[in-house]
Amino acid sequence: MHQANTISVWVDMHRLKHNAFTGMYHFSVHLAKALVAAQSKEIALSFYTPPSHVAFAGNGVQYPIHKGWHKWYLPHQQYNVWHVTTQLGRYFPHSKRTKVVLTIHDLNFLLESPNDVARNRKLLKGIQQKIDKSDCVVAISAFAMAQIQTHLSLTGKSTAVIYNGCNRYDKPVTPPGHLPQGKFLFSISSIEPRKYFHTLMPLLQHSEYYLLIAGNTTHAYTQVVLQAAQAAGVANRLILLGCISENDKYWYLQHCDAFVFPSQAEGFGLPVIEAMQYGKPCFLSTATCLPEVGGAAAYYFDSFEPDAMLQVFNAGMRDYTMNNRASSIQQHAAKYSWDIAAQQYIALYKQLAHA
Repeated sequence: MHQANTISVWVDMHRLKHNAFTGMYHFSVHLAKALVAAQSKEIALSFYTPPSHVAFAGNGVQYPIHKGWHKWYLPHQQYNVWHVTTQLGRYFPHSKRTKVVLTIHDLNFLLESPNDVARNRKLLKGIQQKIDKSDCVVAISAFAMAQIQTHLSLTGKSTAVIYNGCNRYDKPVTPPGHLPQGKFLFSISSIEPRKYFHTLMPLLQHSEYYLLIAGNTTHAYTQVVLQAAQAAGVANRLILLGCISENDKYWYLQHCDAFVFPSQAEGFGLPVIEAMQYGKPCFLSTATCLPEVGGAAAYYFDSFEPDAMLQVFNAGMRDYTMNNRASSIQQHAAKYSWDIAAQQYIALYKQLAHA
């Protein structure tokens, strides 16, 4: 039972039971650990967690266990604040006195399937119902907040933009099973149409680079990427790694010549900041939140015509080398901190509890 002078906060982490190779998984893990580090005696945290992740964020918090039958009935104590950490969350408090924070990561489905009007309308309706049950809506980028304001009603709700932090790996990094045979470009994400990986093949033509892409390869779009490499005559230098460990990811980030991310739909784009923490040149699309997150520290493809992409890449690599950009890129990445994000969420919890 929580003490009377503490603010009790329920934080929904039950989606940790899903794919560990997703941004949502890493958001949950890193935010939870930062919240534990940032909490004061005034805050009593409870992480609603699948059985496989009990105590994943350390001591000093409660770990109510997620059960499948909770979708019909969710028993719980009285909480002052209830944090639904994704627009996919389904669990809300019974008590009207409990203040609700809803974090919305993106509305990417509107960009992925713009012509599927009926489906998009249904998904927006579902998110609107969750907003209606909430007191405060948080977005993970200003772009995501603008999307929300355009397509949904926030009437009567407080809002905030709280950026994700930069994921850091504090263990020794060892070489992966697959070692590149030469200089290489790297990217990581599920291989699906919105990631636009097929456009990268011109960067391998007239160069010695390999392109290594880590991520789920089960989507049919994987064949589009492979066919693009074959058509460009660079199939022998495209390596699809599949899902990889954290160790391997950080090895590739540390040793790549550049990080490439032409995605057309992101809520934040965590891999960009992960690459930047090592001072790597990052080549991004100008779509959605990527210019907001990459800022002046990244290089941007403003066209996907092969010659234009190659020109941006070659000019960017020259600028990076001639002007020693690594340090300024690392400084930019350092602005994104899970400690800062956790402090902002805790300040929000306190504000709502005292409202």
